[in-house]
Amino acid sequence: MKVKLILPALTEATSPLFRPIKYSLFPPLGLATLAAWLSPDDDVRITDEHVEKSNLDNEPDLVVIQVRNSPPRCLTACAAWAGFGRLPAR
Repeated sequence: MKVKLILPALTEATSPLFRPIKYSLFPPLGLATLAAWLSPDDDVRITDEHVEKSNLDNEPDLVVIQVRNSPPRCLTACAAWAGFGRLPAR
């Protein structure tokens, strides 16, 4: 199974005052923990949008988007992936 785990960028990350070094010292581990529960045979990709943009080119079987206090980017990501004919789980 192809699984894509996405950590949407915080709104603050677009600010020139955002400090990625500080953020990288304490990254959220929720997606990595979920990935550890998947089968070793699964193709798992974790995308941290603080580091790289989410790539919509591949078609995973499952997309997981971590939601925090700032949902606007999460909703945008859900809308983008829903365009592939898949409905986001709620």
